[in-house]
Amino acid sequence: MKPHTIILALALSPLAFADTASDIANIQANEIAFNRAQNEGRFDEMFNFMLPTRTVFPTSGARMISGWSADDVQRRKDDLKAGRQTNLQVEGLQVQIFGDTAISTFYRAGTEKAVGEAAAKPARYRFTGVWVRTKDGWKLAHRHESQLTAQ
Repeated sequence: MKPHTIILALALSPLAFADTASDIANIQANEIAFNRAQNEGRFDEMFNFMLPTRTVFPTSGARMISGWSADDVQRRKDDLKAGRQTNLQVEGLQVQIFGDTAISTFYRAGTEKAVGEAAAKPARYRFTGVWVRTKDGWKLAHRHESQLTAQ
């Protein structure tokens, strides 16, 4: 057997993927905790799951947002004080691992109430997350969010 064949065989062996199940569980737990923090208005805590340079295509359809600043946290807190409410649950969460990168896909469904609205309305979104393994664990590098318009 040639040396490169041995390396390939080792790379594809079950030992190379021994931590995949725990990585998947960690990312799933991160997504659930991120969602809970967002629902409960603990926006500072959300930062713990993200890279400082994270990007997001938001549910609003607006242009991509980069980073996460104290101003972003304060804006969200102000919206909460002004009456914004979010009660969305994660559904159908799936995670795929590709070395030190992972993709999460899921739906968030429930209700939302925007500032100035009298009552909460049903809401359903689809999400894709790109996670990277860092020395501090899995961190969210990019998120794509959009409304689910058809069942």
